[in-house]
Amino acid sequence: MRKQLKKIVLIMAMQEEAQAIIEHFKAKKIASNDIENIRYRFEGVDGLEVVLSINGFDSVHQVESVGTQPAALNTLSCIREFEPDLIVNAGTAGGFGKKGAEIGDMFVATDKVYFHDRRIPLTPEYKSYGIGAYPCLPWGGEIAKLLSAKSGIICTSDSFDMSEIDKQQMESFGADAKEMEAAAIAYVCQKLETPLLILKSITDLVDVPVASEEQFMANLAESAESLRTGLIKLFSADLNKLQNNSLEA
Repeated sequence: MRKQLKKIVLIMAMQEEAQAIIEHFKAKKIASNDIENIRYRFEGVDGLEVVLSINGFDSVHQVESVGTQPAALNTLSCIREFEPDLIVNAGTAGGFGKKGAEIGDMFVATDKVYFHDRRIPLTPEYKSYGIGAYPCLPWGGEIAKLLSAKSGIICTSDSFDMSEIDKQQMESFGADAKEMEAAAIAYVCQKLETPLLILKSITDLVDVPVASEEQFMANLAESAESLRTGLIKLFSADLNKLQNNSLEA
């Protein structure tokens, strides 16, 4: 019997990605901590409590706090403060057109999540440590069915673009999408033994001859709408029933 879900923390990097969810669920802003996170609370089905924690706005550089370090801090702080039964990381990602990804597609991580730019070839153990290969929610496949989403392998780096060596690394993992937070969140979740569900909506195709940043800006609204639709469906579902059904299957 898996643990009953009573409280979920939803980690997101950007206010623009989260705004539609805040508005749809009429989420109430709540007190945050001292690392610039922005937090809201709303209810899912059967009294499920959901805390939405956005990485926040970097006061030094005047940009939204994307990337692995803010995501890890946010996740650590949330787990310690709220003791959630599940962490959900939702956001945008780049996909691979040659593997069938299209703009606005939803992907659910149903395997391990990897770093593709942490290369530490000192020993086999350090190489493995750099890659990470952290576990995702075992019943993520049921979530993919619920959302009519694609499933696959998601990998992370702190760079928006993709170098040739990054590409080789991603191909070795069989990656379906690349982004900038999930593996860092997965690292914290593994250390603190908290289950993790990863949902990503595709903003750009990394294997087409158009700069990813141009695609991202052009497609963010469409991708955010896809993310909104998926998250509304997720938090309007009876997740405990879905979890129990997956256990019985």
